[in-house]
Amino acid sequence: YVGLAPYAPSVREPLVFPARDLPLKSAPNAHVCLLPIVAGFVGADTMACVLATRIYESDEIRALV
Repeated sequence: YVGLAPYAPSVREPLVFPARDLPLKSAPNAHVCLLPIVAGFVGADTMACVLATRIYESDEIRALV
């Protein structure tokens, strides 16, 4: 039961900031998007890896490390 209390996310929407408002030295006209967690244990970094590798398209068992 991933994502059930006490692991309720406090942020449910992406947070977007202009890069110039953050302590970043490159791409001042860019926007930085921080994605919310999907459930209590699945973070945006994991979902980014899943989407980037398209691991979900495989019929074989795969590991994402």
